[in-house]
Amino acid sequence: MLAQAHETKPEQPDSAAVFACALSLREACLKSAAADPAMNLSESYNGMDEFMREMMRVANLFEAWACEHVAFAECNEVWPYLLEDRFGDACLAVMSPTGLAAFDETDCLRVALHLRLPIVVSVHPRQSVDSLPCVSASLRRCVKLFHA
Repeated sequence: MLAQAHETKPEQPDSAAVFACALSLREACLKSAAADPAMNLSESYNGMDEFMREMMRVANLFEAWACEHVAFAECNEVWPYLLEDRFGDACLAVMSPTGLAAFDETDCLRVALHLRLPIVVSVHPRQSVDSLPCVSASLRRCVKLFHA
């Protein structure tokens, strides 16, 4: 799940991956709205055109974030297909379909962890992972084993 950071240039965003994210998210949101009669996506976003803009913003943000933080070489699936199959459900596992306007980079990490993606962990060689206040004890053990 954790991959070592390399000094290589990050991947460039893939338009097929962005499309796959948006498509998956749209399907998951519409499915969720159909199951909940009280949910009105058009009303929540002041129209479906704004809903589509938010879907595209989330898709673009996630793909850009993934290009810097996901170890694609460690993935065993074709990236756009993985996103089309699982991104929407993973996104809705961490936030409501009506809350996409609040989606930010911290949510990218939450979605990536939900998808069980291999995350690149970058720790400065002189900095101990123990000095990072936001790192859990189990993650510290994983990083130590990885860097050993």
